Amino acid sequence: MISPEMILFLIFLALGLGSASWLYLGLGLYADWWWFFVPILATFGFFWVCFLLHIVLLFLTSFLINGNKERTKANRFAMWMIHDTCFVLLIFLRVKVSMKGFDKLPKDKPFVIVSNHLSMFDQIVMLGKLRTTNIICISKPENFHIPIAGKWIQLAGYIAINRDNMAEGVSAIEKAKSYLRQGTSIYVCPEGTRAKDHELQPFHHGTFRLVCDEGFDLAVCAIRGTWRIKEGVMLFAHHVYYELIDHIEGAKLKGRATDEVAEASHNAIAEYLAGWLI
Repeated sequence: MISPEMILFLIFLALGLGSASWLYLGLGLYADWWWFFVPILATFGFFWVCFLLHIVLLFLTSFLINGNKERTKANRFAMWMIHDTCFVLLIFLRVKVSMKGFDKLPKDKPFVIVSNHLSMFDQIVMLGKLRTTNIICISKPENFHIPIAGKWIQLAGYIAINRDNMAEGVSAIEKAKSYLRQGTSIYVCPEGTRAKDHELQPFHHGTFRLVCDEGFDLAVCAIRGTWRIKEGVMLFAHHVYYELIDHIEGAKLKGRATDEVAEASHNAIAEYLAGWLI
């Protein structure tokens, strides 16, 4: 049985194989054995042509998305499209991701993932590798204006949070609570921004109201290596490490002080990152 998260990849692969076979057979290259490498190279070439055409299609369809419409729930189709696109994009960028501990995440209930923030590629890695999970991100408002991606994350139901405006911040957290009650998991970077020196920044406590007020599970994660991806994009292979440090059940968090949970999560990530060249 084909899993839904592999559909986009398999479509591109099938189109690549089909186009390469047509080229190989149509030109009669099979008559001479030394042309055996043509279908192999052509398959790779046509695969990436399909991916680039897919990006163009996302760009064109983004003009049809109403960016001013208020979303009250996650859009499954848009989430699938984003997750699968991120998965193929990681292959395109030659990014290898080592995942550890994520088998501990609950499969029958929503949860909140918190992680350190190193790069714009953090979310791409998370979405591409956890693509079987019904999950959306809390993100800064500027990301909703990124060409192509901005409109699609709006359609998916991603939540914009303005940390400089208390009222808007509270509204975003309440919206995230609503998503969790509907069964959609939430990914958020409590630092709110990334430091130029890649050092872990203080956490905003408001994020942890999602687990302390509602009693949802908390997954504390750490990511390493994503900031290097932009250095020599596609020219060099990059290795990213993504690890689940701790999974805390919601029953143990409900009613606790947000600053206490925020500090414990921050310390756990800081301890993990200590000694690593992140």
